Amino acid sequence: MSKISEFVTTALEDTMNDHAEFILGVMSNAQGQKIASETGVVSIAGAEKVLTAHGVRHAFVRHQAKKNEADRGQVTITIEDFEFLTDILSNPISVERGDLMNRKNNDVLKFSKKVKGRLYNVLMSVTRNTKRTKLFFNTMFIKV
Repeated sequence: MSKISEFVTTALEDTMNDHAEFILGVMSNAQGQKIASETGVVSIAGAEKVLTAHGVRHAFVRHQAKKNEADRGQVTITIEDFEFLTDILSNPISVERGDLMNRKNNDVLKFSKKVKGRLYNVLMSVTRNTKRTKLFFNTMFIKV
């Protein structure tokens, strides 16, 4: 089992720890500049990409019911789907500005990539403070 799968499994089992984090990598300068030109979301080069326990649980609550997902033209997510996160975030086929800002009024970016015939969509919130910028995992859904 990979470290990402271990983190996801622990996040699903330990519901008391919302703040556990797993660093998925850092946004390259080239990718940050490309995203800024395509979406208008600036200053994300060098940002850490962070998977949180809270985000993992949210994704499973929202995207694991087969009937609900089928009604939306989606498939349920699994722990194994999280293995694709680093590739989706580093090599997406598209990045769009999210339709809505998250509840803390941070920008949201939607990274999309086809993997094994399915379109994976990952939403990340951009948070900034005086020390650094981070992209926090919000959710993931899969279109067939």
